[in-house]
Amino acid sequence: MPIEPQFNNPFLGTSLRDFWSRRWNIMVSQTLRQLVYDPVAPRLGPAIGLIACFLVSGLMHEVIFYYLASTRPTGEVVSFFLLQGLGIIVEHIVKRATTWRPPKIIACPMTIGFVMISAFWLVFDPLLRTGANERVLEECMGVITFLEDVARAVLSKIRN
Repeated sequence: MPIEPQFNNPFLGTSLRDFWSRRWNIMVSQTLRQLVYDPVAPRLGPAIGLIACFLVSGLMHEVIFYYLASTRPTGEVVSFFLLQGLGIIVEHIVKRATTWRPPKIIACPMTIGFVMISAFWLVFDPLLRTGANERVLEECMGVITFLEDVARAVLSKIRN
């Protein structure tokens, strides 16, 4: 069974809309569109539908971080996602107001720069501050140790 790619050259994103809708975590983007945007946008407008998608994504990430860090959510991760949604709305307003479009050589670094700077500020900083990154590494090492133990046990049974 073929598996659909989840990423489509994200570093080539020429806008926040392009990055989030067509290049990053495509399956989640499509799912949020169907489950959140499509029901909300016709009733409350496309901007509210867009913000609702990023709010749901931010809340999902806060729950994941809560699980990883075992600390009370700070809202910084939700803020990151809401900032991305607001950025897309601002991009849309600017595109409607002007015909100028930055060339790809400028648009790509601007897009990735915005995503990365806001991610370092609102996502990575809380992860490091809470020590969640260390907990994830400890859990990974636990899994590796378990697999090593299983492999040793299986190999000893085979050899004997």
